[in-house]
Amino acid sequence: MASATKRRLATFDVLPGGQMATAAAGCAALGCRARYVGVFGDDEPGRASRAALAARGVDVIAIERRAVPSRTAIVLVDRASGDRLVFEHRDARLKVSETELPLERLVTYYGTELKGAQLPFNFQLLETAWDARAIAKAIEDYERLLPAGGWPNWVLGNHDRPRIAARVGAEQARVAAMLLLTLRGTPTMYYGDEIGLARVEVSPEAAQDPWEKNEPGLGRDASRTPMQWDDGPLAGFTTAATPWLPLDREHRRQNVATLDRMPDSILNLYRALIALRQTHHALSRGAFRMLAVTDATIVFERSWRDERFLVALNLSGDAQPLPASLAGAEIVLSTAMDRTGPIESAPLRGHEGLVLRPR
Repeated sequence: MASATKRRLATFDVLPGGQMATAAAGCAALGCRARYVGVFGDDEPGRASRAALAARGVDVIAIERRAVPSRTAIVLVDRASGDRLVFEHRDARLKVSETELPLERLVTYYGTELKGAQLPFNFQLLETAWDARAIAKAIEDYERLLPAGGWPNWVLGNHDRPRIAARVGAEQARVAAMLLLTLRGTPTMYYGDEIGLARVEVSPEAAQDPWEKNEPGLGRDASRTPMQWDDGPLAGFTTAATPWLPLDREHRRQNVATLDRMPDSILNLYRALIALRQTHHALSRGAFRMLAVTDATIVFERSWRDERFLVALNLSGDAQPLPASLAGAEIVLSTAMDRTGPIESAPLRGHEGLVLRPR
C-alpha cells in the first residue's frame, strides 16, 4: 500500500512558524512522500532541524532567505500523470477559520465572492450524535448550504474534544475513518486517531490544561497526550526523563511501529483510505450524492467523469442488508481489511464500512 501512496508528491512551501514542517512529517509518517522547502540556518540548530525532518522521512530542500519568492504556491502533483490535483495560489497563504457556529452562519465565512476563509472549519462530525440519520442530515445540510464554488471540509477530531475512539468506540472509529476520508472535501485528521488512541488517563497531579486545574473534570489533557511512535519506554516521543503528559497504558501495543506491522491495523486502514483518495479523482474531488439512509446505515456515491465509487457504512453492531442497487458491486476496501471482490448477497457486517465499485 505504501508504494501506491507514494504516487503523489506533496510540496510544502515556506510558511512561518514551522507548521508546514510538522505537516510534512505527519504526511511522511502516513506513508506519503513529503518534501519541505524551507529556510534553515547554516548553524547547529539549522542542521539539527534538517536532520530531524530527514529522519522522519521528509525530503528537505534548504533555500536562502533572500531566495524566498514573495508569491509562492502549494501544489499537489499526481506523479503518475503529472496532473496538478489542487491549485496554485498567487498568494500561497491558506486561510482556515476556527468558527464553531451553526451551519447557516458558518458558511458566511467563505466571504463575498469566496474572498473570506478558504476552509471555515466544519465541526459537524464533532457535534452530531453518532447516529446514521443525524449524520446523513448533517452532511446533506452542509452540502446544500455551501456557497457556489465553496470547497467543503470535515473535522473528525481536535485538541478540545474527546478522541473519536473515546466517543464511539474502537470498532466505530474505523467506520468514522472511512466516512471522513470518503466525504467530499478536505479531511482534517487529529494526531493519534490513526493509531486508535482513545481517552488516556491523566491524574490530577499530571494535569497541564489550565481549565482542568481551575475546574477539575473539565480538562482536555486526555486528548493531548504524546503521539506514540514505537514500543520503547517513552514511545519514541521524547528523550526526556518523562513526557509532558502520560502515555496510554497500551502504548507498547498501540503505536506506529507496531501497527505498521499489522496488515489489518487501523493505521493501515488510514493508509489504504488515503491511497484511494490519492489514486482516484472520484474520491478526492468528485461529486457527492446521498443514496440511502436507514436507522443504522449510510450509503453514498462519489463520482468523477466516468468513475464511480459507492460507500456503505454501518453505524451499528448488527449486520445490515445492503440496498438492492448495490448487487454485484465489487468490494474495494472493507474497514476490517479482510475481504475484496464481488459483494454478491453478503450483508454489511456490524461495525463495517465498505468502499465499492459499482458493476
